Amino acid sequence: MKRLLLITSLLLFSCNNSKSADEYLRTGQSAIADKNYKIAVIELKNALLQQPNLAEARFLLGTSYFFSEQLPAARKELQRALELGVDPNKVMTFLLRIDIFLGKLEFVEDYGQEEHALTPETIIELHTVFAGNLIVRGQITEGLSLLHKVMSFEQKHDFFYQLAKAWLAATNDQIDEAIKLTSTLSEADNEFNDALLFTARLYAFARQYELAAAKYAQFLTLHRTNFIAQMGYIEVLIATNDLDKAENQVDLLLASYPRLPSINAYKAELAFLAQRFQSATDYANIALATQPSLFKANLIAGLSYHQQQNDEMAYHHLILIENYLPPSHLVFQLLSSLKFQLGYSAEAVAKIDEFEQFSAADFQLLSNASSALIKSGERDKAKEYIEQLNELEVSGHQQLTQRGVLKLSVNDKTGIDDLKQALAENPNYLKAQIAILYNYLNNNQLSQALSFANALISNNPEEDLGYLAKGIVLQAQNYPEMAEASFRQALIKNPESIGAKFNLSTYDVQNKNYQAAYQKLVEILDKSPEHRGALERLVKLSTVWQDQQKIIDFIEQLRVAYPDKIILSLALARTFENLHQQDNGLKLLFSLQKTADNNIQYLQTYALMSYKAGGFAKAEELFTKIIGVSAKDVKAHVGLIFSLGAQNKDQQALAKIKNAQALFPDNANLVIYEANYLLKIGEVAEAESLLAVINENTVNRTLLLTANIKLNAVKNEHQRALEFAEELHRRSPNLQSSFTYAQLLQRLSQNELALTVVNKAIMKYGSSLALESLKAELSVGIHPENAVNIYQKLLKENPENPVVLNNFAWAAIMAKQYDLALEVAQKAMKLAPEQPQIKDTLALAYLRVGQYRMAETLLEEALESLPVDGDISLHYAETLIYLNKFERSKEILDKLSSSIEKQALLNLLKKHAE
Repeated sequence: MKRLLLITSLLLFSCNNSKSADEYLRTGQSAIADKNYKIAVIELKNALLQQPNLAEARFLLGTSYFFSEQLPAARKELQRALELGVDPNKVMTFLLRIDIFLGKLEFVEDYGQEEHALTPETIIELHTVFAGNLIVRGQITEGLSLLHKVMSFEQKHDFFYQLAKAWLAATNDQIDEAIKLTSTLSEADNEFNDALLFTARLYAFARQYELAAAKYAQFLTLHRTNFIAQMGYIEVLIATNDLDKAENQVDLLLASYPRLPSINAYKAELAFLAQRFQSATDYANIALATQPSLFKANLIAGLSYHQQQNDEMAYHHLILIENYLPPSHLVFQLLSSLKFQLGYSAEAVAKIDEFEQFSAADFQLLSNASSALIKSGERDKAKEYIEQLNELEVSGHQQLTQRGVLKLSVNDKTGIDDLKQALAENPNYLKAQIAILYNYLNNNQLSQALSFANALISNNPEEDLGYLAKGIVLQAQNYPEMAEASFRQALIKNPESIGAKFNLSTYDVQNKNYQAAYQKLVEILDKSPEHRGALERLVKLSTVWQDQQKIIDFIEQLRVAYPDKIILSLALARTFENLHQQDNGLKLLFSLQKTADNNIQYLQTYALMSYKAGGFAKAEELFTKIIGVSAKDVKAHVGLIFSLGAQNKDQQALAKIKNAQALFPDNANLVIYEANYLLKIGEVAEAESLLAVINENTVNRTLLLTANIKLNAVKNEHQRALEFAEELHRRSPNLQSSFTYAQLLQRLSQNELALTVVNKAIMKYGSSLALESLKAELSVGIHPENAVNIYQKLLKENPENPVVLNNFAWAAIMAKQYDLALEVAQKAMKLAPEQPQIKDTLALAYLRVGQYRMAETLLEEALESLPVDGDISLHYAETLIYLNKFERSKEILDKLSSSIEKQALLNLLKKHAE
């Protein structure tokens, strides 16, 4: 009850103290004078609740919304005020500014004049404000047109007339005059502080960024939420390298406009400048999700992806802004290089050839293009560009060196003259020195190379360069001890020499001094965490060094220190793979999906590791994704083909081969892949016709040999297949070629030679299930006891493998260890009860221990599955003899081809029948 009385009294008090609309209007005006726009909005809304058509309140509410940056609401209220009869001279300038802020205004020469009778002063203000906006947006002609209209009024003392004069001066490169005008005007500025804002812009135009920043800061103390000023302030803060303050400003804007493209583009730029490249791509992509053509966002995304070595995504973004870049622009040059790297050589050349003339500013473009064309084998086009380089006026040791190297690459001997001229200008220029050295080495001029290296030592006795050069030459001369000594001398001269440490780590590995190699590689990577050679060697070291955990721990430390460097995570994953910890490697790669899903190196590593681990469906998915990003990645196409084949999706694999052949018509290896899959689906004649017309000089010989082995094996032409296998084993000795060679020797009953091949392969490449199984099979006929021992070892490693169990049982039978054979064959039968070969082995074990009925039942079941199998039929006939079913045994034997085994059973039958 008390509570009810309290509420009632409060309501009565409120009613008794209510204000009139005019009183609310006055308090609203007072709040506006104090720039307290929140209070003003409340008071003016109260006034309009009582009198909705109170025009002045409607106008002031609109301006209050305007100054508190609630622009859509401001426009609505100001438009209503106009309809209620408020003087358009008061309203139109606000409406124009709102339309500019909202970006909804295209060029209209007579803004607002058709509908409203405006004073010259208002028209001058509208034209000046609108003209400034147009000029900033790049519509210079339209902006100047309006400014000249302002000049026609000749109201020289008008504020906006003077502001228009400043705009004209600025567009006529009279920036200092413009700044004088606006500085004077800002002393008696208007409520929008237009003169102060323009002064800030002018200082930015004049590249006086610190003064510009000060003016923007001053303006923002008066209009802290003015978006255009905030964006200009960020721009000049970046220009003055005040990145922390710029980022604070950006973060303030992001809190209000989290998806706005322009702000996210600035955030991306700041992240890029701070070398947070992953973060830069993330913010750039947020901007591009709303505005895909935004120049800055595409630029930052492209450059950031390039820094992350994701060149495919870099190309994807930079190609969108290509037409806005002059050929001398560094980004245009980068894009051209990316095109060549990614296989878009024709597109790169076509774009460069659009330019009729080249100047000295285009040197780098032509240089990069020439280098890329040489790498891709398009030497004629490269020569054409190098000739154009030769016509350019080249100055400076760096450009002379570049041109000299390119000339030598296309056998233009005048390149050495450029290199010597470069050294004449700068005797210590490293790249020129190295280029001359490698020119001698490449031309097998080893004595000249050694003389050059010794000269480097004489000229710079306290530096490491000469000793490094000498070490490289001595390596080429096959003097490893002397080369190592020279590298050690380089390290003495410069204890931080990366070149010396890297080369010495090679000798450490060769001498099995793995700890020393590890230490040197760690020192290199501590300084240069993306040193590819050192990372690669460290990963390989994990395959031979026992202290493998040290390698894992060190790479983990690098990953923590450099979280954006994806190459470190890939190195760790490959190290796990080397240590047979594929699951850990795959888990690591899976954890990177969100941050690295567009990184081609990541996708390639993940795809290959998935394929090797038997995750063929995942490999298929990843190779498909690579092709989606980089359509001309031939390795991805081949990986996809093999992934499909491993899943027995042979028709799909053939379809992908056809797609790849259309993309890479000169890649004859794809014809071999096609032949392989045709063999797999039984199209032997078609495969043979493809292989018959292949030009052997255009394909990988190893691939061709492998295909010919398969073809002849399918045709049962094992002797011919063996000839190809022998060449393959000689050309490319490895585990797989050894296995194939030995298997064909086995088929041709050359078991002792086959066993020799297998034993050598195991010693050289290590044990594998395939090799050990083949060794056991070969040993069965030669040394059955050895075969039993081999299978016992294999069974420990593969206890649930029915094939190993079956072969083990068979070897035990051959070794006359029948009880063991029976025990093992029974285990195999439990694991694969429907396999006729396993039934046959178990039946033979029963037969040898005298359990003929059990053998008979199993052999009858096996023959139902394989009615024409000769071995099973022989075992069945033998079993029937021991069961005294002579006629049935004779019927089976009569159907079999002549053989030693058949004759032995016929003799046994005759003996038992008598």
